[in-house]
Amino acid sequence: NLLCAHELAMAALYRTFSTISTEDASFWNRIALEEQAHADVLRRLDEMMISGKVTWKPGVWRASDLCESLDFIAAKQSNAAYRKMNAEEACRAALFIERGIIEHDFFTAFESAAPEIRREFDALRAHTVEHVQQLQDRLKRIGRRWR
Repeated sequence: NLLCAHELAMAALYRTFSTISTEDASFWNRIALEEQAHADVLRRLDEMMISGKVTWKPGVWRASDLCESLDFIAAKQSNAAYRKMNAEEACRAALFIERGIIEHDFFTAFESAAPEIRREFDALRAHTVEHVQQLQDRLKRIGRRWR
């Protein structure tokens, strides 16, 4: 499941970002935990696909899109791990990734008639939108901090 791998990669990236600035560590660790929770939901969705409760809607996105994003995440994680990135760059990279998820509408690739499963999809999307807002707010605070 590429989406699950993507969420886990984001969680790992955000944990690495938490080491860049002690001021921002709790922010990044919290978002990393949320990404981990998203991966858990996607694992359950994978199981529901096997049981037929959830179906895959082909053509929503290409696996190559997620693979490119995974490569981007790996590169940013390497940069952050070797301290080649500051707090602002980390925030901009995360914003780029989160916006990409929304633009590609990754979570609409699944379909289900069950309302509780539909709510899971909607919640995943809503959390991603929240992450974008939080990252934009964080970026503004970082900018003020450097003035």
